[in-house]
Amino acid sequence: MLQPKTLRQRLIATTAIIVTITSTLFAGGLLLIKQRLEEATFGNIVREHINILIDDPEKAEVLKNPLFDEWRYFHGDEIADLPQAIQRLPTGAYHNVKVFEKHYHLQIANSPAGKIYLLYDISEWEKQEHALLASLLTGVVIILILALIIAGQAATSILEPVRRLTQRLSHLPPSQRGYRIAPEFADSDVGQIASAFDNYLERIDQFVERERSFTASASHELRTPLSVMVGAVDVIEANEPSPASQRALTRIRRACQDMLDFIEATLFLSREEDRAINQTSSADLKEILQQLVEDQKNDIDGANIKLEMQIDNNIVLPTPTSLLKITLDGCQKHRP
Repeated sequence: MLQPKTLRQRLIATTAIIVTITSTLFAGGLLLIKQRLEEATFGNIVREHINILIDDPEKAEVLKNPLFDEWRYFHGDEIADLPQAIQRLPTGAYHNVKVFEKHYHLQIANSPAGKIYLLYDISEWEKQEHALLASLLTGVVIILILALIIAGQAATSILEPVRRLTQRLSHLPPSQRGYRIAPEFADSDVGQIASAFDNYLERIDQFVERERSFTASASHELRTPLSVMVGAVDVIEANEPSPASQRALTRIRRACQDMLDFIEATLFLSREEDRAINQTSSADLKEILQQLVEDQKNDIDGANIKLEMQIDNNIVLPTPTSLLKITLDGCQKHRP
């Protein structure tokens, strides 16, 4: 069975179910009331007549008059003309019994002369009942169609605030902080949803602000010791160190530069507004790869690995060196 997926479809389907059930119960109730009224009305009439026939059988001759052709009276040998199913019925009243291609209200009673059967033709009433049933079914269908049309329009009106909220959220600028939408929907039921979303935005803003504060503070605190280290390297190099010391100082300087590049890339990735990285700079891929291999030289030699690097073409990429270096370094650290 196909289930409605959208809220609009659910509203329309619910309305259709309610209208169908209500209309069906109403139509069924009318038919039931009509049938009970017929049973009571014709039952009283036929019961009174059969009591008269029991008290005075001679009055049965009146029923042979053409003016009373809706009546049928069976007694004595005439009972054999009735269907066997009717003959086997016990005494009592029976509504809407089909005999001789017509519909009758049947009353069976015992008289001093034996069992008697009195039938009253209600075929015309049954035709009216069938016509009423057809009219009720047509009315139910028409009401259902009208209900679906009205439900569709009502669903559009009801869901209008939800649609406006959806459009508002889809056009919400992600870079703008302190933005709130609840006041725009204070006059509708979706205002609670908008308020809950505003609370969520407020928590996001607080998180972003903490992240920016941490990034700015960390970058400042890290730059200071790195500057001291670079200054110390400059002082040592001014005293003309030995070749071995010079190689170590070169590595220290490169590590300090890598840390500065990392700080710069972190600021860029965190989108800190007061710090920008030159987007027109370029990165020499060959030089960066050589530096990375040199940084890992001790580990490579310790593992007895022979590494040969061959770069046919010198590739220069239009991206900051710091970002490319961090990307390549991260790839080699997370290799399988």
